Amino acid sequence: MYFEYRNKIYIKHMFGPLFFGFTSKFQELIKELDPDVKVLIIRMERVPYIDQSGAYAMEESVIHLHELGVVVVVTGINSQPLDMLKKIDVIPGLITEGCLFKEFEDCELWLKYNLRSKSGGFEKILQSSHEGREKIFSKKLRRWVHAKPGKEKKGDSETS
Repeated sequence: MYFEYRNKIYIKHMFGPLFFGFTSKFQELIKELDPDVKVLIIRMERVPYIDQSGAYAMEESVIHLHELGVVVVVTGINSQPLDMLKKIDVIPGLITEGCLFKEFEDCELWLKYNLRSKSGGFEKILQSSHEGREKIFSKKLRRWVHAKPGKEKKGDSETS
């Protein structure tokens, strides 16, 4: 099975806290993914902490990946990163509960089951994340509607 799907499933191991410095590296990785990749598995067992900039970088990347038709799966996420991603609705808004696994081995079993299924393979996996993709566009729309261009914050106006 490995040889059949090796170019379609990519596994990214994350190490250490995800904060401001991580954002550009993660977004570069996403841009460099092979166009044949259908599933990105993000292993987060060794990520103890994620700050707001790291969470927003993940959100942007997941939105981009969904637009490309890539399913994002997360394994081994710790409580603080999980809470942070839930606060901004990355989970379950973009990464559904069905794409979260406590153990990598559970993710492997899920993949094998779906890929060997007579009713679909990758199509079945894509379908399982479909509700997350639908929320992407409503989330973007909310941001655009709530953004008020031209409104200045205190202290932002220029003085002559």
